[in-house]
Amino acid sequence: MKIPLSQQVRDGVPAITLDDAVKLCDPYTPLDAEHDGALHCDLSLVRGGDRLKSTVLDIRRRGSQPGLHFVTGHVGSGKSTELSRLRRELEQVVRDPSGRVRYPAAAVVLFDALPLVNTIGDLDLEDLLVGLWDAVFALDDDAATEVLTETWKSQMKKLFDDFTRNLPGVAREVVGRLVSILQSAKPDDRMQIRNRIANAADAMIDGLNAAFDALRRKPGGAVNETSPVVVIIDNLEKLTERSQQVVEHLYLERLGALRKLAAHVVITTPTYLAYNAGGSSLASLYGGNLIFIPMVRMRVRMEEGGNDDPAGVDAMVELLAKRVRFDQLFADGRGAAERISKLSGGCIRDALRLTKDAINQQEDPKITSASLDEAVRRGAADMGRALSESRLKEQLNVRATNRFSPECPDSVRMEMMRHLQVLAYQNGEPEPYFVVHPLLEATGRLRAG
Repeated sequence: MKIPLSQQVRDGVPAITLDDAVKLCDPYTPLDAEHDGALHCDLSLVRGGDRLKSTVLDIRRRGSQPGLHFVTGHVGSGKSTELSRLRRELEQVVRDPSGRVRYPAAAVVLFDALPLVNTIGDLDLEDLLVGLWDAVFALDDDAATEVLTETWKSQMKKLFDDFTRNLPGVAREVVGRLVSILQSAKPDDRMQIRNRIANAADAMIDGLNAAFDALRRKPGGAVNETSPVVVIIDNLEKLTERSQQVVEHLYLERLGALRKLAAHVVITTPTYLAYNAGGSSLASLYGGNLIFIPMVRMRVRMEEGGNDDPAGVDAMVELLAKRVRFDQLFADGRGAAERISKLSGGCIRDALRLTKDAINQQEDPKITSASLDEAVRRGAADMGRALSESRLKEQLNVRATNRFSPECPDSVRMEMMRHLQVLAYQNGEPEPYFVVHPLLEATGRLRAG
């Protein structure tokens, strides 16, 4: 478990030393909702409102009536940080003015799918079910063991006996072993395991529902028998790095089984699915909600001039200033933060990466404009290398029109959005529009176009 960012530094936040600044600008560590409050920046005004607030209200008001919620947004837009905040809010008891409980605390099961995504190229529903069992054990081993061991012994173990006789009899150990086997097995062996899990899928879901009830019944906490259970599946959208066929098979054909869970399920979803026919059917297919967490808008539409959006730039500067004292550590002060913000395109991860890379050009402050230039040059070069010649024409079209051309295949749209070569803005507006990432525009190839 990662240490919250604000607890990794010596001299507090925002950083007043380069060492602390690098730690606080780690682009891959989401903020901890409980411990990193000083680093959090409310971006709701430049994102068209609080995108997850309505999800929190929906879950609280529906209580034990479960629902599906699909959360999407570009890589680096802050989904994991927002989901951490959602978890924190749902775990709080809400009282009315008289002090009576209006909404009880929810029992929240967080399942980080990233280890499975990174090791299993064709991730499927059966892998998720095993991962969910593991997440329930991680949340409350005692409550899970109360029911899941019996489910394993009575309904599942016999299905695996002819495949491997080395699985233990204790469900906690079984799940850990199955996760390890699924991650390391050859494709044919993995398929055999999945076939057995598929035969036990209903039993696994029944076991999870029994475990949820056990979580509600456990005395001594804020969760009680009226509490909703919420399952958050984070980082599953990173499966988009795999083939489009794998992504759409899982999301459009298999995830419906999760509706059998007696819990609200919040699932991160690849951005491109929100912008094609398959994605638009997610809500109607499963009866769920699609929640888009946009980039912070850095630029207005071309038809409105295509200029910088001052509100978006100011918001990103504020976000960076909560982590780094630019006036003490950068020669250009706020000007450096403004430049980084604009070049990030509103991608929080890229803004943090540019800041960190500029800092790492020097031993001591203040960070010069030349050091920032070098960080920008390297970032632009990395992005430019990923742009193939066959995609250049489409990039130029997006830059000129804020949209993809009608003949652009879904696979190309997926590739460009996955690699952040094209960013989608939808800050409170009914229809999204698209811009080329500013770092890509900074390459000589695109300027020459």
